[in-house]
Parts: sequence; structure tokens; C-alpha cells
Amino acid sequence: MNYTIEEYTNDSISQLKEAWLTLEKGDDMTYYQSYKWNIIVQHFTPQYKGICKLLYLLVKQGEKPLLIAPLWIVEKTFLLVNKKGAYLIGRKGWSDYLNFVYTDCSNDVFKLLFDYIYSKLHLSLCCLEQIKEDTKLYAYLSQYVALNKDSRTTCVSLMIPESVDDYKQILSKKSRQNIRTANNRLNKDGKSIVFSFDDHPDLSICESMRQERVDVKNKFRIHSLKELINCLKTYFKNKFIISFPVFLPFYEDKSLRFISAYIDGELAAYFCYGLDEYHKKVVLMAVGTNNVFAKYSPGVLALYAYVLNLIECKEILLLDFTRGDEKYKYSLGGVNHYIHDVSFNL
Repeated sequence: MNYTIEEYTNDSISQLKEAWLTLEKGDDMTYYQSYKWNIIVQHFTPQYKGICKLLYLLVKQGEKPLLIAPLWIVEKTFLLVNKKGAYLIGRKGWSDYLNFVYTDCSNDVFKLLFDYIYSKLHLSLCCLEQIKEDTKLYAYLSQYVALNKDSRTTCVSLMIPESVDDYKQILSKKSRQNIRTANNRLNKDGKSIVFSFDDHPDLSICESMRQERVDVKNKFRIHSLKELINCLKTYFKNKFIISFPVFLPFYEDKSLRFISAYIDGELAAYFCYGLDEYHKKVVLMAVGTNNVFAKYSPGVLALYAYVLNLIECKEILLLDFTRGDEKYKYSLGGVNHYIHDVSFNL
């Protein structure tokens, strides 16, 4: 096969745009493999001369683009915890799913790419994170590569049912009851709730609601000596690891949309989401709830109404709740799928 590999930097990525826009339509691709999303996340990926950099590898057969590998290269081991090797751009951020960018990619192409990383880039370690289990890349890695590490993380998604009746059959009796209870509480307290599926809320309010959720989630809780030791290890490791800038997606990606719930005119809950029109999928990103209205479950009610809207419109195939196994995802009919963090030596 007449394969070639070309190297591009973040300064020359515009030369890849045409090929990227074609390859991002592959069946394994998600919102996070789109060209527009990569342009955003590369600005929040650290680069230090002689330590780490961005590199894009384009695999071609003749003039036909087959695969783009968006790589974050650690050029030398730095402070022990930053191992020299090849990583995927998008790690340590909002990209729930990472991958190379390809359509119909053969195992020969994957092998060629990894051989190039070893022989031309002189890297022996690959750490590929958040690879969806049902992708060609993970199938190749799990079958043909001796993995040093393969850890699995739960994600949740909902295939949009054909009808409202089908959806109600998916929901458990408890879930249906909880939705009725939330609505009854609103009625009893004389509250009115309004939903929007393409809202433009005040982003500063969204940011503060998001921060409240993060503060609760990250609250320091120690229940045993083992947990204390693990927390201390993580704390000191994070002191030395190369840090990634923190950002909120709704400030950076102007194409993101909002599902929102307003109670008596005040923002009660929101879900920021990306719309993958080609694959007909929605991916949820930043979420927030106004604690004043938490007892009314405004987020669950908003998503329930959104799913009913998707059923009626018949334009979206999948609502992806992405990483995490929070209860509300299952209460709305979500089921598990998985991503993998793998590392291996070339």
C-alpha cells in the first residue's frame, strides 16, 4: 500500500481543515473529534519548548486522507510524573471522548501510525485516554497490542425511542413517580416552570451555578486512613504534573446550546450541549442547578421534556449524558457504555 505520513503543528493545522471535515464524519467520531472543537481545545493544551508540544499526523494513501492523529507530545520525562510519550489532544478537559480522526480505517493504518511514532518521533510510550469501547481504535488496541494499563470508565446515554409510549415503558415506575411528584410540588407551591431547548441564558449565572455544583462534588471527605493516604498522594502528584488551563465550554464554543428550566422567571437548571448534526447526536457538557429550586428537580424535568421533544421532532438519534454514573441519567432511561484509558510500549 502506498501510505505516507505528514506532520503538522498547531500553526499549520488550517492546512488539514479540508481533510479533517471529511474524516470527522466517520462512524466512530463524536462532537469532540470535530475540527471546530479541536481548534478550541488546542488553545488550552500546554506547550513548553523542549518539554511538550502539539503535533498532528496525517496518514494518506496516495492523495486520499485516511487518518489524522491529534497528539500532545511530552518530549522528555519531566519531574517523574510527566512521562515522555504520545498522548491525545483534549485530555484533562471537557472532551469526554478522545480518538484519532478517521472514517473507514484498517488495522494496517493503525500499525503504520504507531510504527511511525516509535521510529520517527522516537517515543516508546503511548497513553491514549477516553477511547470509546465500540470504536475501531479500541478494538485494534485490545486485540493486537500488549497493554500496560486498561482502565474503564462508565458513561451513560439514551437512544431516543420511537414514541412517547415506548419511552414511558423504558422508565422505571419509580422514575415516573418522581417526575409526577416534582410536578405536584410545583403545583402545590404555586410555582410555574418553563422549559427552553435552545436558550441563551446569562452565562455569568450559569458559571456561578456550575461552580456551586463543582464545590459540592469536590468537597473534601475522608473516611479512612487509606483514603487520606490516597488524597495526599494525589495532592503531591498534582503539584508536579503539567497543568492544563481550566475553561468553561460555553464561553469558548459559541455553537453550544442550552436546555434550561425557569421557575417563576428565575433560572433553575441548565444543561449546556453540543449538537452533532451529522451523526444526529447530542452530547451534554456543563450542567448547573439553582439550589433554591432543587426540591423540584428542575434538571430532570427539563431533560424529560427535552426527550419528549426529540421524540416528536425525530431529528436526533441519541442523547449522550457522557461521563459519570449520576442517578438522574438512569432515572431518565440512560444505559451504560464505556470508555478506556490505555497505555502501552511500542
